[in-house]
Amino acid sequence: MLVPHRERRQLTILFCDLVDSTALSARMDAEDFGELIAAYFDLCNSTFKRYRAYVDREEGDSLRVYFGYPSAHDDDALRAIFAALEIISAVTQLGDRLGQRLSVHIGVDTGEVVAGESDAEGHPSPRVIGQTPNVAKRLQDLAPPGNLYVSATTIRLVEHRFEVQPLGPMNLKGLPRPVKVFRIIQQRGPASTVEQFDSRALVPLISRSEELSLSEQRWKLACQGHGQVVLIRGEPGIGKSRLLHAFLSRLDRTDSRVLTTQCQEQFANSALYPLMDLLQRDLGLDREQSSAEQAAALRAAFASRSVPTPDALPLIGNLLALPMDSAPVPEDSARAQRERTLEWLVQWVLGTNADVPVALAIEDLHWADASTLDFLGLILERVQSRRVLILLTYRPEFLPPWHAQPWFDELALSRLSPAQARSMAQSVAGAAGLPSEVLERIAARSDGVPLFIEELTKMLLEARSSEGWESLSSQSDTASLSIPETLRGSLTARLDYLNVAKSIAQLASVLGREFSYALIRLVSDMDDDRLQEAIEELVEAELLFQRGVPPNATFAFKHVLVQEAAYLSLLKARRADYHLRAATVLVAHFEDLIDRHPELAARHYAAAGKSESACDFWFRAGQRALEASADVEASAHLRLALQQLELLPDRDKQVAREVRCLTTLGSALTATHGYAAPEVEEAFARSHSLCQSLGDTEQLYSALMGLHGFYQVRGMLRPAVALGLDLVAIAEERGDPLWRAQSHRCLGWSLFCNGQIKAGAEHLSIVLALFDRIQAREHVRTQGAHPWVVGFVNTALLECLAGNPDHALRSSREGLDLARELQVPLPLAYALIMSAKVRCLLNEPEHALELAMEGTELALKHGMPYWSSWGSILRGWALVQLGRHTTGLLALQEGLTAYRATGSKLFEASSLALLAECYAAVGNASRALETIGLALDNSLVADGYFYTAELRRLQGQLLHAAGADISLARSATNTALELARTQGAGSVERRAIEQLRLLDAHAKSS
Repeated sequence: MLVPHRERRQLTILFCDLVDSTALSARMDAEDFGELIAAYFDLCNSTFKRYRAYVDREEGDSLRVYFGYPSAHDDDALRAIFAALEIISAVTQLGDRLGQRLSVHIGVDTGEVVAGESDAEGHPSPRVIGQTPNVAKRLQDLAPPGNLYVSATTIRLVEHRFEVQPLGPMNLKGLPRPVKVFRIIQQRGPASTVEQFDSRALVPLISRSEELSLSEQRWKLACQGHGQVVLIRGEPGIGKSRLLHAFLSRLDRTDSRVLTTQCQEQFANSALYPLMDLLQRDLGLDREQSSAEQAAALRAAFASRSVPTPDALPLIGNLLALPMDSAPVPEDSARAQRERTLEWLVQWVLGTNADVPVALAIEDLHWADASTLDFLGLILERVQSRRVLILLTYRPEFLPPWHAQPWFDELALSRLSPAQARSMAQSVAGAAGLPSEVLERIAARSDGVPLFIEELTKMLLEARSSEGWESLSSQSDTASLSIPETLRGSLTARLDYLNVAKSIAQLASVLGREFSYALIRLVSDMDDDRLQEAIEELVEAELLFQRGVPPNATFAFKHVLVQEAAYLSLLKARRADYHLRAATVLVAHFEDLIDRHPELAARHYAAAGKSESACDFWFRAGQRALEASADVEASAHLRLALQQLELLPDRDKQVAREVRCLTTLGSALTATHGYAAPEVEEAFARSHSLCQSLGDTEQLYSALMGLHGFYQVRGMLRPAVALGLDLVAIAEERGDPLWRAQSHRCLGWSLFCNGQIKAGAEHLSIVLALFDRIQAREHVRTQGAHPWVVGFVNTALLECLAGNPDHALRSSREGLDLARELQVPLPLAYALIMSAKVRCLLNEPEHALELAMEGTELALKHGMPYWSSWGSILRGWALVQLGRHTTGLLALQEGLTAYRATGSKLFEASSLALLAECYAAVGNASRALETIGLALDNSLVADGYFYTAELRRLQGQLLHAAGADISLARSATNTALELARTQGAGSVERRAIEQLRLLDAHAKSS
C-alpha cells in the first residue's frame, strides 16, 4: 500500500546494478540471457521482500529499492546493508550455477526525501524526490564489481555491525560538495554500545531504587521542617519524569499538598506560564470556560479556601488576564505588581498552614521562562526552615542559576544495564511476554536508554500480529538505534502502524505538545465521529495522553519526539496550511487564550508564512510581557516580531510596524541591559531614523527619549543636549504636562552635566513647577514615567554643586519621599543613589553610606546593574572616609569596574575622583595623582563637563600634598576657580578660593 499523500520521510535507498550485462548479452544466447536476467531479478526481489523493502522499478538490469517506504522500520539502514550483502553473495553463486562470472555493485544512502505521490496515470508507483536517490546512484556507479559503497549518513546507523573501510571524501557527479564514502567489508559481531540518542518519555520504573530512596528521605526531612531541594538531571528519555511520578505517587495526599507543573518549549518566553497553569488547576479554574466564568470561579476559590493575602485577588486576576471588575488592580507600577505577584506565588506554594508539608515538582526547566526562574530563586532561598520539598527536572544543557546549598541534592540519572534493559522490556510487554532472543536484541540495541527500550518493545509487539515472533527474531529485524536517523525511523514506524489516525497525529503535531479537543475539532476537516475514532486510536496506541472526555478533553503527546516525527513528516505546504488553520481558529474562537498568550497565534502565523500577522501578535506578546515587567520575555517576543518583518517583500511599507517594535524593544533592552548598552542605541536609533518619514509624533518622541537616555549615560553630552532641545520643542507644541516634565528634565539634566549649571537649573525648575502628586502616581502606574522623582534629585545634585547645600538637601528629601511613596524600584534606586552622591559632595560619609547601601541592595534585587555599580562606588568612598580603608577601596574598585561594564561613562570621571581621594586618604599620593590624571582625561570626552572644575581643584590639592612645586598646585587651582565661576559651581569656587589662600600662606611661610 502506497502512502496516499506526499510526505517527508527518512528513507534508505539502494541502487543495484548487474556488472557488464551488455558484454554478457553479447556472449550468450538471447533466450539463455533472458532466463539469467529473470533469475537475477527473482533473486533480488525475493531478498528485498524478506527485508520489507519496496522495489520501485527495474530498468534494464538495475533496481532502485526503498527501505522505510511505505512503512518505516527503526532499522531500515541495517536491513539495506544485510540485503545488499546477501545479494552480492547470491549473485556470485547464481553465476557459478549458470557457468557465468556474475557480480553486482551496490550503492546505499540514507536521507530525507519527499515520497508518496503516484505517477501521472495513477499506477501504484511512488515518486521519491530528493538528493538521496542521486547519491545512492552515484555510489553504485563508483563501486567496483562485488562491492557495496555507502554514505557517511548510512554508516552512522550501521557501523557498529560491520567492518568498514573509509575511502574518504569523493566528488560525485552533480553534487555540490564531496561525499564521505565507505566500503562495507563484512558483518561483525553485535556491538556493545551505540551512539547516544535524543528522546523523551515516561517509562516503567526500573533500577531507580537509590534515587527513589533518597527522594523519600528528603521528604521525611522536609516533613520535619527541614526544607529540601532535589534536582533531577538527565538526557532526554532517561526517565526523569517516571522517577518523579513514582515518588509523588507514594505520598499520602490526605495530609500533604502536592503541586506539579511543567515548562513547555512553546511557552519558553511566556512569563510564569508553568505557575499560571498550576494555579489554574489548583484553584479549580476551567480553561475551557470564558474569562468571565473563570473570573467568577477565581472569586469563589478565594472566598472558599485559605490563600495567602486574600486581598491579592485583583493581582492574581491580572496575572491570569481575568476581568475582576469589582476588584481593581492596585495602582502601582508593573514592576511592583510583578514583585508582589512573585511574592504571592511563593507564599501560595509554601501554604498558609505551616503544618501541612508541601511537595512542589516542576519539570523541564530547560524550557523555563525567565520569570519562572526568578520565582524559583525566591522560593529556594526560603525552604530551608519550611515543610517543603521542591523537585526540579532538566536536561544536562541546563545550568541551574542558583548556588548549591547544603539542603540541595542533584540526582544524575544513568542508563540501564543490559539486565535492567531486559527487565524493563519484559515489563513493557506485560502479559504478552517476549522471547529471550528478542529481549537480548532489545538490550543490545537500546544502549540502556529507557525510551529506546520502551519504543522498540512496543513496535515489536505491534508488528508481532502480522509478522510473528519468528520473523521478528530473525537477523534482519535486529534493531539498530542511533541518533537521530534511527530514532526517527522508530517513531515513524509507530506512526505508520496507524490508519486514519496518522493524519490526525500529523495535524495535532502542528498544534503543539498539548492541545484541546475543541481546538483540533475546529482545525480538522473530519466530522466528530471520525475524529474521535482517530484520537481514540492514538490514545490506545499510547501516543497520546488523554484528560477528560470530548468535547471537554485535552490531549498531550506522550513523547515530544513522537510529536516531532509526525511534524517533520509533513510537507512544507501542508504544514503551513495546518499552521494557518490553527492561527485562524485560535484568533476567531479562543479570544481569551490569545489575549493571555498572543505568542501562540504568532507562532502559527510565522510557521504559515504570514509574517505581517505574526509580527502583530509577537508585538502584542511583547507589550503584554513588558506591562508585567517580564522584560527578558518581552525582548524575545519583540525580536521575533522584527524577524518576521525582515521576511516581508515590501518591508518599506511596514515602517509603522517596525518603529513600534523597535521603540518597545528599546524600552525592554534598557531594563535588561542598561541605558548605555549598544543594543539600546541600535533599537532607538533605527526607530528614530524611520520616524523621520513616518510623521508619528508619539513614536518619534519615544525614540528621542530612548536615544537621549543612551547618549546621556554614555557621557556623550553634546548630542544629549541636542536631543533634549528636540524633546522640549515637541513637548511644548503638544502641551502635555507629562511630556513637558519629561523633556525639560532631560534637557535640564544634560545642560547641567555639560557644565551649564544655570541653564540646567532653569529647565529643572520648570519640571518642579509642573509637579502634581496625583499625576505622578498615575503616570508611574500607567506609563512607568517618573520625571518628578528624577527632577527633584537632579536638582539636589545641581544645587549642591552650585553651593546651596540647604536647597540640595531639601530637594533630595522631596525626591526620596516621593520615590518611597510610589514604591517603584527604578525611581527609588535612582533617588537613593543620587541622594548618596549629594551626601558625598557634602562630605557626609555616614549618610552617604546609609543611602548607598539601601540603593545598592534594591538595585541588585531588581537587576539594575547601572545603579548597583554606582552604589558600590559611593559605598566604597564612604567606608574609606570612615576608616575602613581596605574594604572601602575594594568596594569602590569593584563598583567602578562594574560601572564601566554597563557601557556607562557619565559619572566615570567623578568616580575616579572619589578613588583618588581614597588613595590620598590611605597615604598613596602617587596613585592618587595618577588616578586624578585619568579622571581629567576621561572628562575631556564631554565638553564642558560639570565636574571638571572640581577635578582641577583636587589635582592642585594632591600636587601640594605630594610635595610638588607650589606653582603647579596654584596653576591647577586657579584653573579650577576660573572654570567654577564660568559654570556657576559655587561650592567648587569657595573651595578653590580657600585652597589658594592656603597655598599662598604656605609659600610665604617657606
